[in-house]
Amino acid sequence: MQRIEARIADVAEVFSPPLDGAEPTLLHDFPEELAGFAEAMYHLLRGPMLGRLLGHEDERAVARAHFLTAGADTAACMLVPQLYVWRGLDSFEQVPPADLALQATDALLLDHGTAMFAWIGRDVAADNTTAAAARASLVTFGETLARGRFPVPQVKVFNQVNIPKLQPNPLDLIT
Repeated sequence: MQRIEARIADVAEVFSPPLDGAEPTLLHDFPEELAGFAEAMYHLLRGPMLGRLLGHEDERAVARAHFLTAGADTAACMLVPQLYVWRGLDSFEQVPPADLALQATDALLLDHGTAMFAWIGRDVAADNTTAAAARASLVTFGETLARGRFPVPQVKVFNQVNIPKLQPNPLDLIT
């Protein structure tokens, strides 16, 4: 993993020189042509292929074998997940997976190739009619995306729940 991170740093240094007068840093932008590469490497290092998302080495080996035998579209989703925001009815907008946090006002579908995860935020779930419409749209859209894949990924739906604020620890108030 460190070797991959070192090669990414090399690419950043060669193809993204710092602006005039700026100190050299790895935080400057990749050129637009390499943005897809940078995002793919980010997800590769943190996802099931090389990251620690899956616990046991056998699980990682199965995921890697599935990746190598999957079609191009499924493999691409396994590497860089596709994120969709529900905009109401049957309308979805694809957004970069790194740009959107789990907001209470959104309903999201994350397509990870072999699995799909739907998130229904607290504000969407507050109204039973809207929550039911969001759930139905997310599941239907996920099934549409999964058509033709083997094994067919299931859509797992999660609802955000209100977690009451814990009472502050009195010792935290002492300065």
